[in-house]
Amino acid sequence: MFQCRKADVEIMPLPNTRWARDKYSLTMLQYMASGGAVCVSPGGLNADIAAQADVSMTHSSADKWYDALDFLYRLPQERAAFGRAGRELVCERFDAKMISRILVRVFHDVT
Repeated sequence: MFQCRKADVEIMPLPNTRWARDKYSLTMLQYMASGGAVCVSPGGLNADIAAQADVSMTHSSADKWYDALDFLYRLPQERAAFGRAGRELVCERFDAKMISRILVRVFHDVT
């Protein structure tokens, strides 16, 4: 499998605004698909996605961001585990093939 990853940790600090909330979960899923650990703001669906598996660290205060990034820096095995879990979650639940199968079932049930 080809993987183009240049970062060990993907960070996404975004303000809690309407514009940012619309971007939250898509950006997080893209980061997770790359296989790196993610450290993100908890807005939008980020907290819900993170709760589906041990995939990321969500933080809103500067102190918690520092602690999370320090944790990921000091514990490369945990960082790698977050990355693997995130990639697996995206492949299992958010893959285009899987989503298309769900849409086919929904449209079939509607007709």
